[in-house]
Amino acid sequence: MTRGILPTMALAVASAAVGTGLGAQQVLEIDLTQGREILNDEMIGLFGGRDDIAVDHTRKLLYASTWTNRMGVEVLSLATGEWLRTLSTQRGGGPTELPQGLRSWAVRRSGGIYLADMRRVIEVDSAGNYVSTWQPDGLDRLSVCEMADEPAVPVQWGVVVRDPADHDDIWLGPDVVRSSTFELPAHIGGQRERAFDYAFRLSDAKIACTDDRAFVVMENEAGPDSIYEYRVDGTRRAIQVPDQFSGEVSDQARGLVPKTDGRGNLFLVGRGGFVVGALIDPSSGCHAALRVPLDRELIYDMVGKNLGYPTVVDVYADSAVVTYMFAEMDTSGGRTVLKTQGNQAFRVALHPLQRVSGDPCPGMLPSVR
Repeated sequence: MTRGILPTMALAVASAAVGTGLGAQQVLEIDLTQGREILNDEMIGLFGGRDDIAVDHTRKLLYASTWTNRMGVEVLSLATGEWLRTLSTQRGGGPTELPQGLRSWAVRRSGGIYLADMRRVIEVDSAGNYVSTWQPDGLDRLSVCEMADEPAVPVQWGVVVRDPADHDDIWLGPDVVRSSTFELPAHIGGQRERAFDYAFRLSDAKIACTDDRAFVVMENEAGPDSIYEYRVDGTRRAIQVPDQFSGEVSDQARGLVPKTDGRGNLFLVGRGGFVVGALIDPSSGCHAALRVPLDRELIYDMVGKNLGYPTVVDVYADSAVVTYMFAEMDTSGGRTVLKTQGNQAFRVALHPLQRVSGDPCPGMLPSVR
């Protein structure tokens, strides 16, 4: 993949305010010159994309997908980078297997993991032992999370959560469709074309959860992503794009990946650019925009020293989690272009966040100055 360095178009991030956009209350910059390297291993076969890395904030662990383990996830120490264990399953039709292979995964708050294909979810404990299988109704999807200690996935116009009593699954959303067959809900009416477009986009929807909320991000044909919050009481609300970024709607405002920061906040990770994400308090709407230094020479220097091309994939405490992709500089066309090898990475580092402007959100990143 060929990528121009640090495009100046900013990512359109989201505010939890209903009905009106807001500018970011705080702007934070990631200091790529400071921090701590967690891992530097060209042989580990690390996938370094936003969907490939997750953090267990409680246990201080890093979960990572690798080329060598296509049916599971590697668990490493955030403190030392030491490999600790592998959590995986098998591809197949058995009750403890995934017929379509591993398509998504999510860390459990208990230390285990959910491994999922487009239909089935396998639960594995922190020691790698099989726990359970769940196959909810609904259309194919590529994302899973944990809500109220149970697996949850996006479905048509809502979210379905496994019932801990193994009775009827719990369906969230005022217009949720409880079916594995695509249906036209009443509020879409005769707009069949729009409805089928929605079904196609649903398969690529991303989900992240806290104990009592699920955040679903869906990419639109044009404009920024749609972001919905579903609560355990069945209510839904849209998360709006703030005014600050409304004039910057571009490809950077699409394909957002939702995560949580271990404190109940939503973290939206963008594809890249100058502003790379937003940390949002879903209760108050207070949020912070995260950006990288607009310094081409710094990135050129990193790549020239074989340190890799940085990609922000998550947040941990007061730092950004950054993977570094294999990259090289190409000057053959009269300008400098960086070429990366897909999402193949070899380094992971924590880089501190620094406040640039604005007032901090209460309780969010209390150690950032």
